[in-house]
Amino acid sequence: TRSMEKSNFPAPKSQDLVRFRKEIEQNNMQKVYELICLNPRYLVSSGDTPSILKEGPRYNALHIAAMHKHARMTKLILQTGEQTHFIEHLHGITNDPIVEVMCQNLLESYLNTPDKSRNETPLHFAAKVGAVEVIEVLISYPICKMKANFEGLYPKDVICVRAPDTPAEVKKAIEALLNERFF
Repeated sequence: TRSMEKSNFPAPKSQDLVRFRKEIEQNNMQKVYELICLNPRYLVSSGDTPSILKEGPRYNALHIAAMHKHARMTKLILQTGEQTHFIEHLHGITNDPIVEVMCQNLLESYLNTPDKSRNETPLHFAAKVGAVEVIEVLISYPICKMKANFEGLYPKDVICVRAPDTPAEVKKAIEALLNERFF
């Protein structure tokens, strides 16, 4: 069917993906949105999975947004991926029921795909840096899973390990969010 054909958009070059990653790191919402509109492949690889923005550890856009505490950017990435018109634009199709499935698969991949180095999801990254608002966005999606990393640690086990000076009330807020969702 048409929905299985190759996208009309070329894969961005590696240096373009580096620039895209830097725009996410700098929380440049407008530029990220413009780039995604010009070429959806900034977010979606040729295999209809999240594009890799940092090769070694295999970080996708959500890993980057979470580690930099960018809640609005996290929301932009997830809301874009769940919109059927985004996938329709990517593939040049309309009114195909497979699009809904593709959106759900993309969301699930963004939320739950671990990095290569420690097997950590964006939720681990957000917990480590004390990004309460990012965690709220991530867990607002029921398909966001609590997974263990290579050491057997869940996001609730690594709260603020990269931000030891985080106020106690922030740590408690994160713990409450993750424990509520974990159980």
